Amino acid sequence: MLRDAGVAFRQINADEVRQVEPAISRDTGLLDGVHLPDDEVANCRQFALLPKEQARLLGAEWWQRTRPGQPDGRKAGGN
Repeated sequence: MLRDAGVAFRQINADEVRQVEPAISRDTGLLDGVHLPDDEVANCRQFALLPKEQARLLGAEWWQRTRPGQPDGRKAGGN
C-alpha cells in the first residue's frame, strides 16, 4: 500500500528501530518496524496556539471560565 502510494519507506529490524527512535525502551519487545524517512512531526499544541497568539496581537481578547454573553457581564442580545 505504501509503495502504491509512492511513500518512501524501508523495513528495519529492532536494533535499527531503536537507532531511529532511541526513546523506545529496550524492554519493549519488537520484531521489526517500518521507517518512513520523509515523514514529518508537528507540535500539535504549538500549532493550536499560534493562531490564538496572532489573534491576540491583532487585538482579540480571550475569556476563560465565563458564561456566554458580553465580557462586561451583560447578557448577549441586550439588557
